[in-house]
Amino acid sequence: MYLLTLRGGTTATRIKVMIDKYRLEDMRRESGEKGYLARWVIQLQADLDREIRKSASERAMLSRLAVIMHGSETDLNLLTVTAQSLMDRCKASNSPVTPDSWIPARERVPEESGRYWCYVEEQNSLGKSHYQWNCSWNGEAWSDKALSGRVTHWMPLPAAPQHEVKP
Repeated sequence: MYLLTLRGGTTATRIKVMIDKYRLEDMRRESGEKGYLARWVIQLQADLDREIRKSASERAMLSRLAVIMHGSETDLNLLTVTAQSLMDRCKASNSPVTPDSWIPARERVPEESGRYWCYVEEQNSLGKSHYQWNCSWNGEAWSDKALSGRVTHWMPLPAAPQHEVKP
């Protein structure tokens, strides 16, 4: 199951549940349970209408799902293709990016060894002090010899500046 979240709180899991419901309803429709299908389509349309109000990047695919659900498209394979495209976009939009805020060290540590910007708390004879430091993560612990405090928060370093090549 996917645990990705689109802008606006839509999860790929919710989309997959909607698709799975549709597949189940397709089987029921073929077996003649039309009343239940009609109620489900109305509920799905309400869900889709809510999702269509989300960000513009997902709006086109959700609209496509709505068209398929309204019956103007009869090719059920289009639903699977459209839904898979939407889930692929969910994955792409939730790919790892450089966060622009501090990550609490007690909640999560870096996944890769390397240098990170850290917020450090230090206790000394004068009391607590806080500072920011370019720290090294070795995959298991913060490993700077010059680091004398405790890393409380961290974030990836920004990308290096791009140098222009002069002709």
